[in-house]
This record gives sequence, C-alpha cells and structure tokens, in this order.
Amino acid sequence: MVNVDIVLDVISGVSCIGAIAMAYWGYRKWDVARKERKAEFLWRLLEKLREDEAIQRFEYAVDYGKDVAKIEEGLKDRVLSYMAYICYLNETGVVSDYEFSFFEYEITRAINNPKIKEYLDFIKGFSRRNNCRDPFVALNEYITRKARNENCP
Repeated sequence: MVNVDIVLDVISGVSCIGAIAMAYWGYRKWDVARKERKAEFLWRLLEKLREDEAIQRFEYAVDYGKDVAKIEEGLKDRVLSYMAYICYLNETGVVSDYEFSFFEYEITRAINNPKIKEYLDFIKGFSRRNNCRDPFVALNEYITRKARNENCP
C-alpha cells in the first residue's frame, strides 16, 4: 500500500519545482519585453535626432559653418533641450554609456561649436542672474564631465 505522506510530499515537491519553473519563465518573458521596450525607446530618441528636419537644419548649420548665431533661438533651444534630455537620461542611468554612444557624435559636434558654447554660457549666466534653473543643466554637466575625462591621463 502507498504511504499517503510520501505521495503528498512528491506532489508538493513537483508543485514547488513547477512554480519555480513558471517564475523563471515569467521572468524571462518580462526581461525580453523590457529589452524590446528599451530598444524601441532608444530608436525613437535616435530617429528624432537623425531625422527631424529642424534638428537636421541645426546640425547642418553647426557642421558646415553656417552662421549658428542666425539659427532661430527657438530652434536652438529645442535642439539643445533635446540633447540635454539625452544627457540627463545617461546621467540617471536610463541610457547606459554604451547606448549614449549612439547620440554622442551629434551632441559632441554641437557642443564643440564656439557659437553654441557661447550660447550655453549666456543661458547659464542668465539663469544664474535671474535665479532660475538652467534649462541645459544636464548638457552643461556632460560638457564638464567630458572636459574632466579628456584632461585625465
């Protein structure tokens, strides 16, 4: 005759193993979905940076020596705010350093332009004088980190 306690122990063990397997399967599905959402999010950020006509006009002016000072201030603000947002995402860990490298080229081109540097300094000073937040704080912090890293041996 079969001992009932042994049967119940076997059923409990199998149930426990099944529960662990289902938890692992659920975690794997969640992880795959999370990675897919992250990839979509990064693609949307990158697509806007590379395909938005206003951003392209801004980048063209920066790259080809057009008078950056003549770029409408609203356009400058929008593009630099977008770049600051990407820098913020990197600083907070939402976008890893590796993922940030997809955006770094465009950001570096912009911040290396003397007129853009001058504009960012002007806004930083204006914000300080008027006791308000610098809208490009994350971009300025990125510039500072980048300069600090370039000066390290």
